[in-house]
Parts: sequence; structure tokens; C-alpha cells
Amino acid sequence: MQLKEGEIVECKVTGITNYGAFVKIADDINGMIHISEISLYFVKDINEHIEIDQVVRAVVMSIGKDGKVSLSIKRLKQFENGEHTANPQSKSPEEYKKPGKTSKNTGSFEDMMNKFKQDSEEKMSSLKNFEPKKNNFTRKKTYQNNQNNRDN
Repeated sequence: MQLKEGEIVECKVTGITNYGAFVKIADDINGMIHISEISLYFVKDINEHIEIDQVVRAVVMSIGKDGKVSLSIKRLKQFENGEHTANPQSKSPEEYKKPGKTSKNTGSFEDMMNKFKQDSEEKMSSLKNFEPKKNNFTRKKTYQNNQNNRDN
């Protein structure tokens, strides 16, 4: 079997690590799907998205000179959603935004600044009411005691 970059393949997950999943594409071809290429969203634990012996579809992103095959499930999902072509070289900053996380301005600049200022003042007032632990003052008291002893 001869692979090409951008080709969609079915592969079987053979191993999972904390940085990616190893897959078998054909009898003599293995590949890896990096953790960042598992899902459109942040992946903390790969086991929540795929499991060993699961058959997954992915896009061939690259084939190294040493025969290492890099795959992406994320790019295939983007392609199926019509977000861009399956070509791994075409990237757009917009493709990484989560739904609901739009950057719509909800008012004028002054309104946004007033909202920021109000939020900031609320946070600062809550910090002013915060009392540090007693151990944090040991050094200051020692310094004050030393100063008092010098004055006497």
C-alpha cells in the first residue's frame, strides 16, 4: 500500500501514550496520531476520545524519510465539516476556535472599558479583604525586632 499526504485512511489503534496514539494502517505500515491531532478541542486524556483496537479514520499529514507516518483525526473532522480541505498544509487561525467562543463586540470601546474596570475593581476589593497566613509575617517581625534592638 502506497500512502500520500492528504489521503484519508482507516487505521486500528494499537497503543495509547500520554502524547499520542499508535495505529496500524496496513500490515507493514504503522503511524501515530499526536494528542493535538485527536480532536478539534483540547485533549487532556486521550483515553476519553479513543481506545485500543478501535478503528478510526484519519488524514495522512506527513510521511517521513524514515517511513514514519503522521496522522490527524482533527483535520478529517474539519474536512468533513466543510471547514477546509483535508490537505494538512492549509491552516487557518479561525479553525481552532471553539463554538460559542466568538469575538463579537457587545458594545462600544467605552462600554468594554467600563466593564473591565468594574470587574477589576471587584477583584481588587476581594483581594484587600484577604488575610495572609501567619507564617508569611515571620520575616517581617524578625526584621522589626532587629531594628528595635539596634535602636536600644
